[in-house]
Amino acid sequence: MTDYKLIADADPGGDLFAAYTALSAQTTTAVGETRLNLTGVANALGSAVADRIEDALDAALQAKVIKKWAYNSMVDGAGAGLNLADKDMPARLGSFVQAGLLSQDDVDSLLGLASIDVAKFPGLTPAHLDKARTMRSEGRI
Repeated sequence: MTDYKLIADADPGGDLFAAYTALSAQTTTAVGETRLNLTGVANALGSAVADRIEDALDAALQAKVIKKWAYNSMVDGAGAGLNLADKDMPARLGSFVQAGLLSQDDVDSLLGLASIDVAKFPGLTPAHLDKARTMRSEGRI
């Protein structure tokens, strides 16, 4: 369903095509499905970060903070890795920070890998913007 009020509220006004172009270019950040093992972390953030995470995972495994399957999934190059988009992942990684196993910067960098830019107005057409303007001028939105 098209949210004409949202479109009208974001409308910069002026020429229809220029306003459409401006709205079409707007993006927002969302969380995408991102599974990474240490190889993927090393490729994305560098080997130093991957080494710190591996050391933290080793310590967490020894302290029985994480399960062996989670450790293997992250450390084994063929493993599926951790789903960084999981809604519980910030809290799980936060426990590594609280335990002194990882820095908050490392966790933020890791979670940032799951962030993606998506269109703020997906599927927007000039007709949608024109209709939103009409509805606004008629007081319907």
